[in-house]
Amino acid sequence: MSYDIFVQGFQDGKAVSVTAPRVWELLEAAWEQPPDRLHHALVRRGDAEADLYAGPAGQPIDSLMFSRLVGGAAIFDLIVDVAQVGNMVILPTDAPPCLVDEAQRGDLPADLLEESGAPVLVAGGDELLAVTEAAP
Repeated sequence: MSYDIFVQGFQDGKAVSVTAPRVWELLEAAWEQPPDRLHHALVRRGDAEADLYAGPAGQPIDSLMFSRLVGGAAIFDLIVDVAQVGNMVILPTDAPPCLVDEAQRGDLPADLLEESGAPVLVAGGDELLAVTEAAP
């Protein structure tokens, strides 16, 4: 699936950098090599994989982008796991924001809600995959 999914932290209606070592641990377990000088790494979970664009490993995270997802729900599970441990919101292209905790709803920017619609709560990769498949 040639589709971009962004993962980003929000607080009080603004995007924020996330400092969460556990996010990096999950990503490190999924890549063969850390992001290169262009901040790209290939991540895998099971038979599924995606391109990951991130900042330097171990640094605060402004956002993550997963692209060219192939192989099914396992890579979507990784995205949800990363969002959960980092308290981050999942932003699929052309789909509503996906929350991993209902408390995140109040931190989303108003303009994001106007553009993308009502947020959806997701608990696993299957639910995130269903949201992306329903997107236009």
